Amino acid sequence: MVDPPPILVLDIDEPHDRAETYVVHCTLWNPDMDEDDSAMPVSTERRQQRRLMGTNIASPFYGKDEHNVEKCFFTFPDLSVRTPGTYSLRFTLVVLDYRKMGTKGCKAPVVATVKSNAFQVFNAKDFRGMRASTALTKSLKAQGCLIPVKKGNSRARPTDGDDDDGNDIDMDDDDEEDEDKPANRGKKPKR
Repeated sequence: MVDPPPILVLDIDEPHDRAETYVVHCTLWNPDMDEDDSAMPVSTERRQQRRLMGTNIASPFYGKDEHNVEKCFFTFPDLSVRTPGTYSLRFTLVVLDYRKMGTKGCKAPVVATVKSNAFQVFNAKDFRGMRASTALTKSLKAQGCLIPVKKGNSRARPTDGDDDDGNDIDMDDDDEEDEDKPANRGKKPKR
């Protein structure tokens, strides 16, 4: 999983713009070559495999940030990368015009693009663990945004969003159990 999950904030300068018509598309980017790196190297399989896994399109979520200020957010809660290396994420904001959409879709104009800082993807044996969720993530989760909240792990690097007193809040225990139940139904857990 990309940790912490990316959260983008949309600032609208024109009051007549409606954020409901916007979506953000995420692609995996090679920061050295400055090119899309979402596809796996060509293999003998018929279908091209994606290197970036998870939901790579986000629609707006209106909520309050950790300072109780209402904003428009785009969240990517379940992105992961299949292969180790150094990457960045490229986010593209597009405007959807439902009046022009047909059964085959339509082209949507790109309003803006932004790239994340470069980050390292590790093999499972080298991964130091997930970090505790930020205050923003916890705030959005409490308002109904579908985003995971994690306690973190002592081996992981600390985040800037930890509570001042060092206490971590886990508001996602029930969700984690629910996600495991269907997949493990009728099977004994591995130890």
